[in-house]
Amino acid sequence: MKIETTVAFEFSNYFKDVASEFGYKGYAFPLNGQDRDAGADFLLSQTTTFALVEFKSDETDIKKEKIKPKRLQLCRLLELNPQMQALHDITHFVGWANAKSAIHFNIYRHEVCNRLIFTGDYQLQAMGPGSASRKNSYDFVTEFLNGRLSLPLEAFEAYLVWLLEDASSSGQSSLSVAARDPHSKECMLTRFSTIRELYDWMNEKKPSLRLP
Repeated sequence: MKIETTVAFEFSNYFKDVASEFGYKGYAFPLNGQDRDAGADFLLSQTTTFALVEFKSDETDIKKEKIKPKRLQLCRLLELNPQMQALHDITHFVGWANAKSAIHFNIYRHEVCNRLIFTGDYQLQAMGPGSASRKNSYDFVTEFLNGRLSLPLEAFEAYLVWLLEDASSSGQSSLSVAARDPHSKECMLTRFSTIRELYDWMNEKKPSLRLP
């Protein structure tokens, strides 16, 4: 049984729980159909920094990234752009459930951009996955929260512009997401057409305690 949806759902809850333990408000936003261009299923934030995560059911499913037409272009352009590679390495990840059903993470290019994934005459530099940078869920979240594995708004926006315009040719320069309005008794969604709009909302919203 493939459990990619469960991996994403349960990690999103875990992320929010650990963020709360450290005094942060954690958010996990599904990207819906934008994963085709963003190379990620979810956007993570603790209100001031951001990261992208592509989720997989298990490690063997990572190889499926090779059938997505825009991923090879991403890998090739990362090799040619050290500045964007540096941003990528602290904001773009892949997560999966290992053999013991523990969710682990790695930098996206360290798992995907290699000749074991893209077999054939593609001439990528890496011969195989860079496993040294893999992390368990707790280490990943805590390093996200302290800024070692996430980017502040301006740097994240710069990476998104490059990712969506240059690497994916999507015609977009930012991502759209929706979030539940904590002030509403109903389950009401608020939509954001850019990450900057989302940033402003997260840093202005002050959820109030409401009695049933």
